[in-house]
Amino acid sequence: MKRTGSALLELLLALAIFVVFAIVCVRMLDQASATAASAVEQTIGMDFCRTAMVKIEIGVATPETLSGPVRAEAGSSAETPRRSATGWELVIQTEPSDVEGMVNLSVEAVRELPGGARRSAARLYGVIPDARGTP
Repeated sequence: MKRTGSALLELLLALAIFVVFAIVCVRMLDQASATAASAVEQTIGMDFCRTAMVKIEIGVATPETLSGPVRAEAGSSAETPRRSATGWELVIQTEPSDVEGMVNLSVEAVRELPGGARRSAARLYGVIPDARGTP
């Protein structure tokens, strides 16, 4: 009889260890998934920042025209959910540089989260030629 009781106790102990191990594994997978989603969001935000900075540098857009909600461009694959511009906003700031004829440019991609919260996903800084020219 004692042997049956100890076998049951061993079984319960093994089951408890398995359950704890399973819970730890599920939490690790959940954390890894959240980290991957954050990395994808940062990549998309940085892509929006780089695109805006290049457009401003080559003169096809101004900070004023690009600031605000990101608009899907003609010819882009807006069907791809991870490249969707929905919920993204660019915050672009310029200030005079110490170098004559140059401007400090800051481009920030902000993502609107469910519930109205906002989170900065990426920020890019650069020094570019002043499009207005030197006075």
